[in-house]
Amino acid sequence: MKNTYQFLQEIDKSKLYSSDNDEAIIFELNNFADALKKYILNDFDKIIIEEMTMSKLKIEYDNVDYRQSATGIIYKLNFSKEKEFYIYIEILIDLERILICTKNFPVTDTIKALALKIESKYNHDSKTDLQEIIGR
Repeated sequence: MKNTYQFLQEIDKSKLYSSDNDEAIIFELNNFADALKKYILNDFDKIIIEEMTMSKLKIEYDNVDYRQSATGIIYKLNFSKEKEFYIYIEILIDLERILICTKNFPVTDTIKALALKIESKYNHDSKTDLQEIIGR
């Protein structure tokens, strides 16, 4: 199975944005969101063996206040052994970037190690590009 970055590269952005109908574009983004969820979970399965669930929080489209008007799909990745800790994931469709950050403090050793790895690669916005963790 390809990784999330490979899937992002294959999205035909000119086709995605070719419609004048914002609702049609949002519909397509929701379809991509379902597929992206599978790829992200697969990417995380390669780096940590823990039971995870992922939920889509929102889609940012045509929002001048969001990351230079980039289109984003935002998720929350939870671990079954953790009550408070989660990973916040922003997939920037136009930029083919996946930004992640940790929220709260994990108690499980394997998840603590992952959190430290993510946090050690933080940029000035306290986010890490997923490729820093999984490679590209």
